[in-house]
Amino acid sequence: MIKKVLFLTILIVVPLAANSVKPTNKIMLSGGVTDMVNDQDNLYVSTANGKVDIVHIKNKKLKKTIKLKKIKDFVGEPIDPKIYSIDVIKDNILLVSQEEKGYSKIYQYSNNKLNTIISKDKKMFILRAKYITKHTILFATIGNELFLYNIKTNKLLWKNHISYSKFSYFKLSEDKKTVAISDESGDIKLHNIKDGRLLKKFTKNNLDNVFQIDFKNDTIITAGQDMKSFVIDTVMKDTSYEKKAEFLVYSCALSGDGKYGAFSKYQNNDVIVFDINNKANIARLTHSNMNITKILFLNNDEIFVSSEAKQLNYYKLK
Repeated sequence: MIKKVLFLTILIVVPLAANSVKPTNKIMLSGGVTDMVNDQDNLYVSTANGKVDIVHIKNKKLKKTIKLKKIKDFVGEPIDPKIYSIDVIKDNILLVSQEEKGYSKIYQYSNNKLNTIISKDKKMFILRAKYITKHTILFATIGNELFLYNIKTNKLLWKNHISYSKFSYFKLSEDKKTVAISDESGDIKLHNIKDGRLLKKFTKNNLDNVFQIDFKNDTIITAGQDMKSFVIDTVMKDTSYEKKAEFLVYSCALSGDGKYGAFSKYQNNDVIVFDINNKANIARLTHSNMNITKILFLNNDEIFVSSEAKQLNYYKLK
């Protein structure tokens, strides 16, 4: 009788391990991935070696590659510029890329042409930019300055210095009215996009740099240097919980409906998918060869996972 009680206790206390899922498809790209977005039938992938790969989502085939011109490094040698971020709206592609002397540049690719939006002459260290509308973009610098800019009129609409902590990442709400910002302080800040004012601040979760965040359905998920991923309810004040990792959490994501979360949990770069409401792990995505750079849910059953390697993994959970 004692053995039976002990066995039942173990079943109750020890959660079942998540099912290991291997990639259904492995897509070879032109470089290590820095960012990716999906739009209609295509996946747009920016790389660390100055290229944008456009992948057809349905057949998982490389459709087109856009290549930026080489730049000169600090000793005058030609190198491929790292592309820091990418976004898409109505067949226009927005790129933030590395420039000479450590500065950044923002391009818009449309009608098969690259047009400069913010040049290196501005001497800015821009890390991320996203479309708000076809003619308006939001971008952030390493110094944690946020800018709303009209690319049609070339006018700055507002500028806000978010904090003195180094900028890490931002994510727009689905209606593009709010932006969630993370930095090396570990705090998450919500700002109004219309005028840049602070709406809410979430503290005492991650205690170090938050590499990435996702923001969907009033929920934020974090990827922390302190080996923790937090799930934050932005409506219910002081409501959050943590998912512990076994290594630095470089990337995280939420499904479109906010039902599932995912984060890079292990040193071998495996990704855990879990249920946001009951916190239960439901899948372990394997076979990523280097540090995870991006996790993207197509829906609740299909996920793309990229890394610093030239391989993009596609997983089908069911």
